Amino acid sequence: MTWVEVLPPALIIGGAFCLFGVGLDKAHRAFNHGKPHRYARERVDYVMDARDSALLDFRSLRQNPKKLDNYVESIFGKQK
Repeated sequence: MTWVEVLPPALIIGGAFCLFGVGLDKAHRAFNHGKPHRYARERVDYVMDARDSALLDFRSLRQNPKKLDNYVESIFGKQK
């Protein structure tokens, strides 16, 4: 075989690997809210994620005050 015969399949296979790699990166970013995928997560990463979600919950409560009653009930129970 000459290099001319090997070139088309090599380009197809190489393109498929590149497409798979880019697609996998886009999928990881889509499920991680645009942040790059983390391969090794430490305790501080989990703590920061909890802090971020608490801040987002607080921000949504400030924008929609009706949610505050449900939030308070979820923490302290039903108040009479």
